[in-house]
This record gives sequence, structure tokens and C-alpha cells, in this order.
Amino acid sequence: MIHREGSGLVGLRGLPNGQYRARFLVEFGANIAVPTDETVGPISLAIAINGEPVVTSNMISTPAAVDQYNNVSASLYIDVPIGCCSQISVENTSTIPVSV
Repeated sequence: MIHREGSGLVGLRGLPNGQYRARFLVEFGANIAVPTDETVGPISLAIAINGEPVVTSNMISTPAAVDQYNNVSASLYIDVPIGCCSQISVENTSTIPVSV
């Protein structure tokens, strides 16, 4: 695993271990809210692999007011073929900004 401090990306690399792939369990949890200068509505995040959000990791919250934080979390297994790399991030899949 490779992570540079201050970055939102984590790199995963499949290393030889006698198998054809390396399996990683990726977990994410956070408190999210609609920022104070936005209109209240549903907000969502998703774990992304190489910049593409994974639909099954979608985390949705519908706060009743701005700046009202709710907890969301998701986890998924990611298989990385030996010798390959994948970049993992969490992306805003909402139409409005999200405070994390």
C-alpha cells in the first residue's frame, strides 16, 4: 500500500505470493453534511477504483438541515492482479458539495 500524506489516493499493488491476485479489504467511514451555504438535499459518497465509483459502495445521507452531520460507511473487497496497481479514493457522487 502506498499513501502520500495529504493525498486522497491510496495505491494498492499486487505482489507475488503464490496466487494470481492480492485481495484487499477497503473500509471507509465518515460524518458528512451539507455545507452551510448550500441547499439541503441528499448527499452521497462512494469508494472509487482508479477514479471510477463502485456503485455497491454508495453511501447516502439525507440531512434535515445544513451543517447537520450523519455517519456513513462502506466496505468492499478489491482484487489486484499480481504486478498491477490500483488507486483507491472516495468520491463525492452528489450534485452538491459535501463536508466530510
